[in-house]
Amino acid sequence: MVLKHLSKVVVQFSPSTGNSRSAREFLARVTAPAARKSNPECELDGRVRLAGQKACMLLTMRNQVVMVSINHYVLMQMQSII
Repeated sequence: MVLKHLSKVVVQFSPSTGNSRSAREFLARVTAPAARKSNPECELDGRVRLAGQKACMLLTMRNQVVMVSINHYVLMQMQSII
């Protein structure tokens, strides 16, 4: 996964919800050494939320912040957003 267009990635999820698997896999891919090498200055943050709260992904591309709800996305769809 290439992070060169991003300055910050925040993935928030609740471990007890059904969509947390995609969120955890996405977080694992953006924190992988190869992804980190593509943009070492990109801030990566994974946050665990309370049960019942919706998972989301916040992407900062230069000065624009994009919020994506993860509820119905699978991992490949999440990657295509970047």
